[in-house]
Amino acid sequence: MFELLAHLNKNMTNYQINRVGSDQVTLQLMQEGSSETSVTLRHTLLDAKLPYHFAVTSLSVPLNNAPIMQISAETELFRIERRNAGQSLAVNANVSIEAPFAAPFTSGSYRVTPDRRFFDTVSFMRDLSNYARAFNNYQTVIGIPDLTQYGGIGNNPVGPLVQLAPKDQAAIDTTGEYTFLVFKLTADGRLAIQGSTHFWNNFVLRFSTFGAELLGMSNLVHAMPLVGGVQVVPNYFVAFTTNGAGVQTNTADWVTAAGPLAITQGGNFQDASVVGDSPLYQLVDQRVKVSVESHLPISAAMSVVDEVETTTTTICEKYFETMLETSTAFNSDGSFSGQELSTRVYSGQVSFVKKSDRISQWQKLLTAYELKFFRFHLYIWYRAYSAVSNTWTLKKQRLDVPDRKFWELELLFVSDT
Repeated sequence: MFELLAHLNKNMTNYQINRVGSDQVTLQLMQEGSSETSVTLRHTLLDAKLPYHFAVTSLSVPLNNAPIMQISAETELFRIERRNAGQSLAVNANVSIEAPFAAPFTSGSYRVTPDRRFFDTVSFMRDLSNYARAFNNYQTVIGIPDLTQYGGIGNNPVGPLVQLAPKDQAAIDTTGEYTFLVFKLTADGRLAIQGSTHFWNNFVLRFSTFGAELLGMSNLVHAMPLVGGVQVVPNYFVAFTTNGAGVQTNTADWVTAAGPLAITQGGNFQDASVVGDSPLYQLVDQRVKVSVESHLPISAAMSVVDEVETTTTTICEKYFETMLETSTAFNSDGSFSGQELSTRVYSGQVSFVKKSDRISQWQKLLTAYELKFFRFHLYIWYRAYSAVSNTWTLKKQRLDVPDRKFWELELLFVSDT
């Protein structure tokens, strides 16, 4: 679908539209099913004798195929593993909670896939919470009646380590589930992973490099010690251990080099949490901006992206702004009672530029002579992560406009005199 609207009005004297006596032209285009739109007019659009400036006064794009993350293949972010005390971490069967342990639970691994897309951080956070609830339910149903394959060396309770009886649905309805793991958001939007004493004594969290980066845990996870100069287990972990002095730490001291990488007991007497170092809204939404480029006669600007110099003919760019608002409530006695987070959601058809907005991006048109041909390209920019180099880069690509969806662009040309 393509639609063009051109309107001439000889009433203004300068590209500042509050002046009178000059030439003003509005060009509106709508394109369906493609990120490129072009047209050749039968007549020239502008007065060839006059100099012009122009600006984008309206830009509405469909984000139906622009989720917050670009995932080309199934990717694991993290997994829950058993803290099988006395056994080697290097043997997956020793620590996996998958079959035969996870019969009611799909998998101990939390993964993102190309066909399971998220368009806002709230839906991603909800999915994380559902994962934690599914694990809590699974582990409540089977319990930990035998510590041998969890946090105990043998089936002997040691200190805070105790067996947990399985619960059927009637018991769950009466006393509730065991709360092992909870995902929360702090008031500033950071991810908080809270584990109970039972969780940290019997389980650990294993992160992929990408998962630690995406969830803001890069400075909180730890790698395993080298064994014979080799990284036997390449992933990163969160595991809490309380030493004999009662100090609880999240370090690699939950394994030893003997065995190799023999798992030690947790000894935790209290719950523990890890909190990401950046707001989840900033980390998970990898979309950076949308931009429009044209073939209009304008001066090409210099652009440096990831230390690479290029030229660009961008006439408009708008960023995905994460404007997080937090409301905190307190009881009459001053104790904390709850909080609410709100932010703008970029999904569906989004108006990045509205006609009511103040115009701030003007472009100088080099010549208006025989200006009949117009072509515009719509792009979206993502932050892309490389696990090989452990770096983030900017990736520019055509915005995927679905069939029967459209994007709209309006330009205002104003003569200088």
